Amino acid sequence: EKIFRENKTIQDGWDYVLDAGGNVKKDSLGNDIKVERFVDVYCDVIEIEQYKTARIAGTVQYYNRQTNHLMEQFPITTDAIFANNYVTFTGNRRALSSRARGLCDNGILPFPADMELLSQANFQLKDMVRDILHDHRRVLAAVN
Repeated sequence: EKIFRENKTIQDGWDYVLDAGGNVKKDSLGNDIKVERFVDVYCDVIEIEQYKTARIAGTVQYYNRQTNHLMEQFPITTDAIFANNYVTFTGNRRALSSRARGLCDNGILPFPADMELLSQANFQLKDMVRDILHDHRRVLAAVN
């Protein structure tokens, strides 16, 4: 959790310009003269980050089957990541940054099960192994 305050000065309507007698001043065309009114607004924000990761690491090794000699090896690592951020606040919503406003629409999510993340990492690992086998076909040809 991160707790912080956001504040802004924003336009909040307008006021008429008055003369010394309390009457509304007019411009050269006879229109009432108005000035923008600004107010300071603030908001206390709590940003919550949910994060969970699963990592699978290993090594792809090429051995010559006749000599049992290690010919090449390639370390591989893959991560499956669950991340969710959301914001709760008290105060004036207009004080929020656009980033914080966007996170207000999010909410708490249930964390995925460990096996679900490991399964995602496993699919990525399979793709990595397939790519290594494809990119190093010459080693496989030399092994056989």
